[in-house]
Amino acid sequence: MPPTTRQARVNGVALNYVEQGQGAPVVLVHGATIDHRAWEGQREAVARCYRYIALTQRYFGTDPWPDAGEQYSLTTHADDLTTFIRNLKAGPVHLVGEESPPGRVSRFPPILPIAVFRDPDSSYSPMAGTTRPPRIPWHSLMRCWAS
Repeated sequence: MPPTTRQARVNGVALNYVEQGQGAPVVLVHGATIDHRAWEGQREAVARCYRYIALTQRYFGTDPWPDAGEQYSLTTHADDLTTFIRNLKAGPVHLVGEESPPGRVSRFPPILPIAVFRDPDSSYSPMAGTTRPPRIPWHSLMRCWAS
């Protein structure tokens, strides 16, 4: 199945994402200064075993900003990501993130049933009241990429 570029309406703005494959959803979140294309090199490998979903966050990518940047914050990105995942209606997802700035993925609200793929050597800086997301070994995802 070829990749499909889609658009989701999230918290009043349109967010683009690329989707390919079937199976358990893997949502890939880029770091600063880039967009969903940060994950392009992994797309084919992930899509062989999973439902690959690479999101372009608000204020990133080639689309015009929806405002002058007043809403730019980790809170906005976390809210958008929470809404995006809920709107997928796919159940639990594997969330893969490049944390730039640090804490973007680790501060993800613990209210959603997600599994977070984490680099075991990465630092963790939780917000008050949150618990550490579960660690899922990279080798479970790497098995698919290596096939």
